[in-house]
Amino acid sequence: MGKIGTRLRSIRENMGMSLNDFSSNLGISTSTLFRYEKGDGFPDSELLAMLCENHNINPAWLLLGEGEMSGRNEPEKSIIAGVERSKEESKGVDLSAEVVEIASLIENYANKVMRNSIKEKLLSIKRQFED
Repeated sequence: MGKIGTRLRSIRENMGMSLNDFSSNLGISTSTLFRYEKGDGFPDSELLAMLCENHNINPAWLLLGEGEMSGRNEPEKSIIAGVERSKEESKGVDLSAEVVEIASLIENYANKVMRNSIKEKLLSIKRQFED
């Protein structure tokens, strides 16, 4: 999950913002943003959802590194593929809490813009990790 920090930094740099300016924009402290960018810690789902919504960031790119940074380039395919890949890569490691949090974030996003079939798939993935 540490690569999300690299993507946060890419967003900030792409926007031409300093750590201080971007952290203020996100409503978090500069030290918190710095920790996230270094890979120490993981932003909560509300912050990630707000970032995607307010700055037209592709959630699949932010969470999984799939697709383009901006816009919504077939996010459902990227998200599902990324979750499946993560499940394979993490055999023997319990990532349930992280996956449930990410699935919740994506579910919230899906409620706004994705089709019902994608929402159902995401709920199914979320339920698999909650059981």
